[in-house]
Amino acid sequence: MIVLPALSNQKPKTIIPLRIIRHSRLSAQKSKASFIKNEAYGLYIKPCLVIQGFYLMTTRSLYTKQQSNDVVATIFDAFDNGSITLHMKQALINLFQILKSGNNSPTQRHVANKARISLRTVSEAIRVAKALGLVLVVPQYEIVKGRPRRLANRYFFNALK
Repeated sequence: MIVLPALSNQKPKTIIPLRIIRHSRLSAQKSKASFIKNEAYGLYIKPCLVIQGFYLMTTRSLYTKQQSNDVVATIFDAFDNGSITLHMKQALINLFQILKSGNNSPTQRHVANKARISLRTVSEAIRVAKALGLVLVVPQYEIVKGRPRRLANRYFFNALK
């Protein structure tokens, strides 16, 4: 399953429980605009979207615990199969940790500094993971003075289970 962030202009179609909000009664009333109360569990959960088979979540961390385990297991499987090298495995695991911390578009240099490996190895690891279907790379642009300006790519991991 590929997990993408929610689009702000579309209405939620389905709800997936993501996070328990531990607020006092007053602050829970204030947050009802952004959270929906699930009567069965008594939990406040964020709305999610399902568009073209993708689960679109609107939380800081895009991955649940099970999805995280599946992604890491898939990276280790690719390493065991010989598809990626040891340093590529380190680069992909560090990229995934950065994504889990909430930074959805880290630069390759940030990943290289965090993993303490070369920038060339990081770009090669991302290229191989993209070819294997493990990573979805989405380029980003912003319009500056009428011209598109390239920003850091967004990365989404795909658990191949």
